[in-house]
Amino acid sequence: MNLYRQRGAMLILVVFSILILALLTSSLGAMLADSSQKTTVEVRSTRALMAAQSGLEYAFYQVEKNRDGGGNMCNHIAPGGSRHELPLADNGGFMQCKVYVSCELTSQLIISEGQCGTALSGGAGTDNSSDFAVSRTLTAQAR
Repeated sequence: MNLYRQRGAMLILVVFSILILALLTSSLGAMLADSSQKTTVEVRSTRALMAAQSGLEYAFYQVEKNRDGGGNMCNHIAPGGSRHELPLADNGGFMQCKVYVSCELTSQLIISEGQCGTALSGGAGTDNSSDFAVSRTLTAQAR
């Protein structure tokens, strides 16, 4: 008779084990999703930084190329004194990235801003798994 009273104990143990496994699986899934998002931020941050660096190099090239021509240095970098978008190929390392270059004549500061992410480009064929953008700004003084 003692054997019949213990039959329900195994069912409780199995249900408890399934519950523990389900909790472990869901927490592992959350950790993997978080890790994936952090990797995406790292990649976009690096791309944005490299885009901003490219913008500074473009600006320094324009300053050096037109150094003997005189005139306003900022006109060669950002025509009209506004923020100028540089063309980037939308493939490879600069996919979904934009770079803007501006210049402040009084302080001779060159400002380059690289932006990467789907919130910016949003065109066809983009990765819409994450809807955030990353921006990096570099400044340098031209002499």
